[in-house]
Amino acid sequence: MKYTKDERLSIGREIYTGELTLAAAALEYDINMYTARDYMRMYKATVNGDRPEHVDKKCRENKGKDSPGKDKYRKMTKGELIDRLIELEKQVGKG
Repeated sequence: MKYTKDERLSIGREIYTGELTLAAAALEYDINMYTARDYMRMYKATVNGDRPEHVDKKCRENKGKDSPGKDKYRKMTKGELIDRLIELEKQVGKG
């Protein structure tokens, strides 16, 4: 492993706070962008009091699940979907 846990958290903090972008951190610390993203997630989980494994578990559990109410839209034709979208945009514009 290239960096200690404290160093990874420090890199993650720099990304999370906007001091560095993922790409800049990858170049500066000679790591992959995905690794930089993982460091940011590790820092974010530490700040929020979550364990990264917990966050990953939630993602795996929700993967492939549909949002409630999607079935009604699946049954609509393209024209019906467009009409519904226009109707919803009008409602949002009023509010």
